[in-house]
Parts: sequence; C-alpha cells; structure tokens
Amino acid sequence: MQNKLRKALIAGAVSCAIMTPFAATSASDEAVIAHRQGNFKTIGTIVANINSILKGEVDNKESLVGLTNALVAATNPDIIIPSFKKDTTGSSVKNRGVPKIWAEFDKFSGGVKDMNAGAKAIAALAEKGELVNMEPMGPTLFKTCGFCHRVENFRGPEVE
Repeated sequence: MQNKLRKALIAGAVSCAIMTPFAATSASDEAVIAHRQGNFKTIGTIVANINSILKGEVDNKESLVGLTNALVAATNPDIIIPSFKKDTTGSSVKNRGVPKIWAEFDKFSGGVKDMNAGAKAIAALAEKGELVNMEPMGPTLFKTCGFCHRVENFRGPEVE
C-alpha cells in the first residue's frame, strides 16, 4: 500500500512538473518561483527515495527503475530551463536563485543538461540491475547537482 501511494505521489509530482513549465514562464514572479521550487522539490524527493533504498534504509529495490525514470523526467531540461528564462532577480519573493543564473545563463543551462545526463546514466544502471549501492550516484548525479549548489553557487542560502 505504501509503495503504491509513494509511486502515485511521485507520478503526480512529475506529471505536474512536466505539464506546467511554459504556463509558469509568463506568470507573476511568485508563480514562476513557486514553479521552479516545485520542480526542484520533486527532484529532491525522488533522490531521497532512491538514496534510502540504496543505503538499505528501505527495502524497495523493485522500485529503483521507476524512481530513476521519474528522476530523468523531473530533470528534463525542457522543464527546468524555460522556467528560468524569466529573470526574477529584482523580485521581492524570497527564493534561492541568485543573479548569476541569468548573468551566466548558458553555463546554468549546461549544468541542467548535465544533471539530466547524470539521471539518465543512473536510470540505465537501474535498468540493468547495477544500481545496488550509493557508489554509482556520486560520479553521476551528485557531481552535477554539486555544480549548481557548490561549484557555481547558482543557489543561494536558505530563505525564511
């Protein structure tokens, strides 16, 4: 029952992220930022679920293929990049995107594409039954997530 509920929630979150990227780009700053945050929250939730399985905290290895495919969908550059085309640097809405995203948009876009490529590599490992521990996650997804979080610092500090 829990597995079905978790899969339904993930599928719903991914569907929402896939269905609304272009509508959000023409909306108010608040809606655009909420859309971006929703996309990345979805990615974080999927990664957390994969991690808990790979660490042995949850016995649910049969869902790795589905979860990694959901990660590929959620990191699709065609979802993420359009939602950042609107520069919200001057917005009063609290968010963690920093002006550097728009100053170096090509670099940011490249990082998003690399993140999706990393997700695809992880999904390929899961499909072959080779994603059985945390080790394959490091050189694929965490490196590309770290590009925005630590290397380029496209993401600012926590907001209240």
